[in-house]
Amino acid sequence: MLVVFRDISGRKAAEKESKRMQEHLRQVDKMAALGTLASGIAHEINNPNNFHPV
Repeated sequence: MLVVFRDISGRKAAEKESKRMQEHLRQVDKMAALGTLASGIAHEINNPNNFHPV
């Protein structure tokens, strides 16, 4: 009978770090999209395209 044990703690730590980094990148992407949206809204408020005074 042969029993083999392998230390996978390094791999588990790398997987955990990878998941943490992916979540961080998702958050950064969300913030970038929100910034782009806010910039577009601010631009339209300051420079409306179809301004027709009554």
